[in-house]
Amino acid sequence: MVEGFFEYEPSVKSVDSIYTKLEVVDPKNDQVFTGGTGDITVSILIEPRLNTALGDRLILYMDGKKQAETGSTSFAFTGLERGTHTTKASVVNRDGKSLKSSIPVSFTINRPSILNPNRTPPP
Repeated sequence: MVEGFFEYEPSVKSVDSIYTKLEVVDPKNDQVFTGGTGDITVSILIEPRLNTALGDRLILYMDGKKQAETGSTSFAFTGLERGTHTTKASVVNRDGKSLKSSIPVSFTINRPSILNPNRTPPP
């Protein structure tokens, strides 16, 4: 070591290394939902388990907007408009600092239209 210089050796793991995996597992990327009401459930996989005792929490984003902040790994959405949507999750600590973010997942809602002339009429 040269006098006046030192090597940086962190004594604590990087905050990103606390959570080794964070991903949206449902819906799948590029999944298409057809003929429904626009109701979906977003499921998140996180490893290791979310440490809520330390104040860590999940934030779920839909189309770039924060939709939920919770300790749950499952989120229900009802009545989503037709079209393509993007969702992602982030883990934040009690101070709101981002610890890890998932890769965004896109999916499409195709809902029937009463204006569609090829639509089968109800019985």
